[in-house]
Amino acid sequence: MFSNRIVFGGAILLAGLAGTFVGLFNARGVGYVPTLVKPFLSNNIPGYIISMLVGVTAAFFITVIANKIAQRKNNMEGA
Repeated sequence: MFSNRIVFGGAILLAGLAGTFVGLFNARGVGYVPTLVKPFLSNNIPGYIISMLVGVTAAFFITVIANKIAQRKNNMEGA
């Protein structure tokens, strides 16, 4: 994660995006428990699950895009 600025910056920004959704749904959760248990300890289970899915999905796509950019850059340097 630290070797690619796009992935690192995307992770920070998208954590904020997921936190924004938690605030929009007014979901309150519990920390220091396994990820699969967190939604069920929340006061708004669907809102918390949606917030988690937004963060995971967005981070996945940013990481895929960053890897594609890095792959193209490496292919151009080798050619």
